[in-house]
Amino acid sequence: MALGRACGVSRAVIAASITTNEASDLNAQIQTLKVNVERLMI
Repeated sequence: MALGRACGVSRAVIAASITTNEASDLNAQIQTLKVNVERLMI
């Protein structure tokens, strides 16, 4: 459930893949998601 919360969904998540594109309008949201997932690794 923790990975699901980090990804911003209410369901259990088994795996997530994060790709980035610096020119994307979603860059800020992608970076936030990346930080949340990395916190789970600690």
